[in-house]
Amino acid sequence: MKKLFLFSLLSAFVSFAFIKKEKQVETAPPVLFAVLNDGQYIEAIATLEDGKLVQAIGGDETSTPASFSAVYYKAGDSYRLIYGGKDNGKVTVVSSNAETECAATTANVKISSSKLRLKGFEMALATNISTTKPASGVRKAPTAAEKIVIDKLVIKEFQKNKIPVKGLKAVKLTAIDADNNKVNEIVGTYTVSPNSAERGLLFFIATKTKTGYTINYSECRRIKKDEVMSGEIVDVDGGIYQEMLLDILDTDNDGRAEIFTVTQSFEGIGFQSYQWDGKAWTRGLEVSNYHCGY
Repeated sequence: MKKLFLFSLLSAFVSFAFIKKEKQVETAPPVLFAVLNDGQYIEAIATLEDGKLVQAIGGDETSTPASFSAVYYKAGDSYRLIYGGKDNGKVTVVSSNAETECAATTANVKISSSKLRLKGFEMALATNISTTKPASGVRKAPTAAEKIVIDKLVIKEFQKNKIPVKGLKAVKLTAIDADNNKVNEIVGTYTVSPNSAERGLLFFIATKTKTGYTINYSECRRIKKDEVMSGEIVDVDGGIYQEMLLDILDTDNDGRAEIFTVTQSFEGIGFQSYQWDGKAWTRGLEVSNYHCGY
């Protein structure tokens, strides 16, 4: 009788633990990921809690790669692949990297998409956040005429920041339609090479007005060789320190998608979001995930 009682007690405890775990998974807040490395892995950006995006991992002492992975990075878990602010396929988790030293905030994935191929600086988002007002799906290169206009605006931005415009290069230039009004915004990343040991970096968001495009947000900086952790300025040319577009997504369902970007560094990675405040694009979310010491 005693053995039967202990067995019943153990069974009840196991059942309770299982139910509790299932309830935790079911009530876990929806999440947003960056799709990186030619679409081979995803990295946690933020969870949506009480209508606000908050850092997914490391936001508090209870949010660790291991605890996050147990909920969101189980093999077979799938998320919607977002490109141009719309669903463009599926991302399925193959394995978690939570136990690794340098990629604990990531998971290896497989992409299923009939038309989308991600490579290099062409990245995307993945999510299970419900969106009632998806964006237009526009994500393309600007026209030749648009690029001429944008180049002129970019040159003025560098000059305004007293950075010599030599070797102007459009690293990434994308037309999107964040509010689905058939008028595109342009998100861009440019570099210049004032000399062999320096680079000028510019990230911007431009909107179209009746008189042409206007840059509504910009971040411009000058990087010297001795400020690069590796000591090699060519690493900047490869994407280090450059802020680039991930994609757009209307996480708050207000009819205008937020713009999400990524900035790679030597010891980690940063993610940013931008919202339209009625007059300009402003930075909102800022998240950083540590990878490992350089």
